[in-house]
Amino acid sequence: MKLSAILDDFGDHILAGCRRCGPAAGATRRHNGLARAIADISSAAGFEGRIHDGPIFNFHSGLRPADVWQRNPLHAAGEAIDLTIGARSVHSVDVREEQKRAKYRTQLASHPHLAFTPLAIDLSGEIGRAAADLLARWARRLAATRIMDGLSPGDARGELTAALARAYTRSLTDQARAWASPSLP
Repeated sequence: MKLSAILDDFGDHILAGCRRCGPAAGATRRHNGLARAIADISSAAGFEGRIHDGPIFNFHSGLRPADVWQRNPLHAAGEAIDLTIGARSVHSVDVREEQKRAKYRTQLASHPHLAFTPLAIDLSGEIGRAAADLLARWARRLAATRIMDGLSPGDARGELTAALARAYTRSLTDQARAWASPSLP
């Protein structure tokens, strides 16, 4: 048997999750680590992001369209951000975003006071349109806050994009490290 038959050139086998490696090296580890970082980035941008882990709809307890919950000035109930990470070879980020919207369409239509943003990212780091729009909203708010405080707005978009990229890289690295050393928590 060739090792290349088991391992791919880019390590996607690790990043896709390894059922035999246990939860420490699974995709949930990567997902939850990135969700925590997204909540922190949202807060830094002035949207008071926080982790949300639980159902938000009364009529279907299995649906949880909010990994992160943040304040949204245009929607009284706030904004649910639902993270999806996966390989481009399976689905593009645009398809992943649409899958999230379709999954929650009925429930979201019943809750017009709630904003919903699917944040799709593929294993190469490409983000979807909704994620790019979210970064732009965060950047406008951060720049405006800085200006109101008498500071230079700086490159708020670049700073927030870099923060998301670092957080994503950290989540991948943590997952790969756990895969390589299964004894890690």
